[in-house]
Amino acid sequence: MGDETKLTDKQQAWIDAYLVTLNATEAARRVYDSDDYSTLQSIGSENLSKPVLRAELDRRFRERAMGADELIMRESEAAALDIGPYVQEDGTLDLKRMREDGKTRLITGLVPGRDGLKVELVDPHASRKLLARYHGLLSDRLDVTVEHKPTPQGEEIGHLVNILRDLTVPIDDSTATDDT
Repeated sequence: MGDETKLTDKQQAWIDAYLVTLNATEAARRVYDSDDYSTLQSIGSENLSKPVLRAELDRRFRERAMGADELIMRESEAAALDIGPYVQEDGTLDLKRMREDGKTRLITGLVPGRDGLKVELVDPHASRKLLARYHGLLSDRLDVTVEHKPTPQGEEIGHLVNILRDLTVPIDDSTATDDT
């Protein structure tokens, strides 16, 4: 940004807070000296409408956004998940080693349990399915082609009449006997 659009320290702090909270009013509460909700709401709304602040927010969002190549790379890493090298003799995960190898992004959660923390990992099957779909190996669509060869109406009706004739049996009461 040029000098004419230099942000004040408070504006920069508000942007930093907004990127954490994604809430303009909460970002204003963290930065500005006010306890009045409507004042903080006004500051947040006004900051979002200022072109220079909006441009800086957009730039910072683009900077943080994951591109398509990175997304595919991370899904590929999750699809090929092998935790074998990180499982210790006692069955626990070596989180320190995972951190050193840059594999902690494969952890989706840590849940407290009676035996300590339960480590939840990405679902490699879901990642493989997503990648298969991306590469066109799976589809959510079913293409059906129906070929209909119309016949002249007269032939079609005549054919139906013949089928119906074959299915019906005439009943003649005069030929029925009781001896059968």
